[in-house]
Amino acid sequence: MLDGLPGGIAPSLRGRFARLSKRQLDTFMRIESPAVLSGDGQARFPTIGSFYRAIAAAVEKNAAEIAAAAKLPQRSNQVGGNLGYAVIDVSRRTAVVDQILTGIELIIDQGEGVESTTLTAGENSGGELSHYARFAELRYGRRYSGEGQAADDGDGRDDRPSASEGQRRYFQGDRIAWPEVINTLAVPRDGYRAILRTDPNSVAVTTELRAFDSAYTRMLGALDDAWNGSVEDTWPSLGRAVFEMNELRVISCFNIVRFQVPERAVGDLDTLYPGEADEIRLLSDLGRPCFYGPRFINTSSGKPVRR
Repeated sequence: MLDGLPGGIAPSLRGRFARLSKRQLDTFMRIESPAVLSGDGQARFPTIGSFYRAIAAAVEKNAAEIAAAAKLPQRSNQVGGNLGYAVIDVSRRTAVVDQILTGIELIIDQGEGVESTTLTAGENSGGELSHYARFAELRYGRRYSGEGQAADDGDGRDDRPSASEGQRRYFQGDRIAWPEVINTLAVPRDGYRAILRTDPNSVAVTTELRAFDSAYTRMLGALDDAWNGSVEDTWPSLGRAVFEMNELRVISCFNIVRFQVPERAVGDLDTLYPGEADEIRLLSDLGRPCFYGPRFINTSSGKPVRR
């Protein structure tokens, strides 16, 4: 999903977004930095990896209390399945505390501020790029090209990149191609109701918006079943939720965003939304055609929908 962030933005917004995204990506890179890039250590938790290390230390310090609490009757609200999740199971022979610590190590190993001096995750994660490197690819607009490529400059040394060095010069691979992004109008609090009253295509647009809201509500219901339903239904419920997530993608990308908001309505925001017009302008690019976007309305009024 990150690969598609800045795509298709209007020229008038491209520079402003680029500056904003670079600041954000710089922050993400700092948070996800391997330990060797964590700086002078002045910050309490310079990286997310150090934060997880602190959690692991707290678990070890309070191991007896955690082990006792795990034996009490309670719901963990943790969803497991066949996708390789590290699920904590009190019925296993391995102590609960050891399971928790192993899970934390797995998270760190997958790139959350890894201890390694390189920009790849650990062996248990297939040596995939660390989160730091993924964000750096977006920051520099090029694929990572440095790992495992010795730069022979004639001095006889192995010049493969390490995290303490790895910046722009190690991201010289293929240019990242940004996809086109539809310019949607920020959703007003009434879910476009005032605009739809002015739209000749209101029936068709409303049909697609409601279809999305229905799928969104079913997804919430399935997630509620996964977290709070019976243990036997946990995995099937999560599967239903994932199915509805795909429905959301299809309905929004292929149906909703193909409908353009009437230009007359866009120009009349002050009349249609006197209390929201400034906010809508701030969140929307009104300098080019605007299209409808999904509303994410839960139609169950707070009551999860069951199948």
